[in-house]
Amino acid sequence: MKVFLYKRLLIFLGLVFTIGLNTLARGECNKIFINGWQGEWEPFVLGTSENPSGLDMEILDSVINFIGCRYQNTKATIPWARAQEMLRHGKIDFLTSASKTKERSEYAHFIGPYRGEYVGIFVRKGESKKYHFSQPEDLLKNNFILGITIGYSYGKRLDNIIKKMGHRVEKTAEYEGNPTLINQRKLMAGHLDGYVGYPINEIISFKGTQFEDKFELHPMALVNTGFIYFMLSKKANSKEIAAKLQKSIENLKVNDTLKSILQKYSKKYGVSQW
Repeated sequence: MKVFLYKRLLIFLGLVFTIGLNTLARGECNKIFINGWQGEWEPFVLGTSENPSGLDMEILDSVINFIGCRYQNTKATIPWARAQEMLRHGKIDFLTSASKTKERSEYAHFIGPYRGEYVGIFVRKGESKKYHFSQPEDLLKNNFILGITIGYSYGKRLDNIIKKMGHRVEKTAEYEGNPTLINQRKLMAGHLDGYVGYPINEIISFKGTQFEDKFELHPMALVNTGFIYFMLSKKANSKEIAAKLQKSIENLKVNDTLKSILQKYSKKYGVSQW
């Protein structure tokens, strides 16, 4: 009888302990995180700031919900460079779709990674054969004028090549408007020989526009820019909060929630690699 009661006591204490851990991980959270709304960037960010959707937003929502918190987006669309400054000064908590760099690590915790990212070179249709590139380093051997967006990180390898290209790089700032659209217009007008773009986003953006069937992705192998993270403001958030969010994303990997979200968008867009 005593042994039976002792076993029941152990089971009860084990349940209390487990519930306690879950409460700590997913407990009440009074904080409402503020995410810097970047506007639509299909398939990663869709909808509106009040009613967001898309791959990155679904993952962000799952990560924050896991620890019992909530978030809301800024009502205004914030350009990437300005959003980073706001995050640096603690005016917003989150930014999505971020590459990890030494400079950014000074003011942001990185939560993730939650997917990978690739870029390629887009040229005018029919001109791929004109440029004999097999790898990014070949850009240094040609008088190729390359368009990029200021403030974007294209991975250490390509960033170093861009730096070495010097005056042969045409830079577009976000405050001038939609940088992708501006690069497309520059390429169409002959001011560029090509520009760096994210294949899935570019191909989607061409559809139904004046640029449909005007550009093509150069067959040079895509450049892996590295893993993608959420940036969390160090100014506005403690290491403890960052650790909870990181634990959250690790749990989403273990319970296949992250895998399920990625598969959903792979099926929708016909993409096998994120």
